[in-house]
Amino acid sequence: MALQKIRSGGEGRIDKANYTILYGGKEKQEHHETAFMLDKKLRKNLLQFRRIDGRISYTKRKRLRTNRKSSNGRKKAFYDKLEETCKKIPKHDTLIVVGDFNAKIGRKDFIKDVAGKETIHETTSDNGINLCHLATQTGTYIVRTKFKHKKVHKTTWNIHGKNKGNQIDHILIKTMRDKMINDVRSYRGISVETDHNLVIA
Repeated sequence: MALQKIRSGGEGRIDKANYTILYGGKEKQEHHETAFMLDKKLRKNLLQFRRIDGRISYTKRKRLRTNRKSSNGRKKAFYDKLEETCKKIPKHDTLIVVGDFNAKIGRKDFIKDVAGKETIHETTSDNGINLCHLATQTGTYIVRTKFKHKKVHKTTWNIHGKNKGNQIDHILIKTMRDKMINDVRSYRGISVETDHNLVIA
């Protein structure tokens, strides 16, 4: 499970009886932390956890997030580094990219090769275009937009005080491996120290 906005500074590992949390972020405690939670049955198979910077880290899977207030220059630097990191993953490994991209994916035909039409948004935001470009360059597919569900189960972040939200957290997987994922949906009401809904693939 990929986690975001973890409230622990720096990089480390927390081992509990039934799970392990691997985290990596800024030394100062901020909401730029990235982390993975591994079930006790999976942690023994962990080969590597690597922190790239405060917003990107990976094992065999990858967790990342973009800052909503990032300038265009910072966003480009983020996506350039992310693309470079993805391309370093060996081709025989299953590359999965997950995170809060603040990216709205629309139903436009120009993105049909990298995303489906099961989205709550009509138009693609600038961050969505960046994410689609990343998918094109890395040979991945945005599976968060592939599966049919009620709107409430597509929404990943709820607008505070309003009965609506956005679909901005996404999961990408190598196109040749996309059949490994047979469903993706959101779950509300689960507290994992974040203002986003839990997304399970």
